[in-house]
Amino acid sequence: MGWVITKDNIEPNEPDNRVGQRFVQQSVIYHTQRLLGLPIEDLPSEGGKIAFRLRDEDGEVSYEGVMDDDPECMNQVDASDFGEVDTGAFICEVWRDGKWVMEVG
Repeated sequence: MGWVITKDNIEPNEPDNRVGQRFVQQSVIYHTQRLLGLPIEDLPSEGGKIAFRLRDEDGEVSYEGVMDDDPECMNQVDASDFGEVDTGAFICEVWRDGKWVMEVG
């Protein structure tokens, strides 16, 4: 699955907002590997689903969604790289044990 946006706080009422968009391999690492013709690893999908959000250093949350959880944080890094380029929201937090926990940022 990778990850999917379920709430767009940037353009919540616009018809072309990002709600429902699924993302896989948006990281700069994957684009570089593609350009160089290197083999590309799939993002992990064996873990359970976990809620995430992307925010900037001022605390503004751009996007919220659901992703495949993985202990190496590959999905979290992928989402963080996307957020940094898209809106400057490079901090990826996940919902663990009843609170938001920063895993990448």
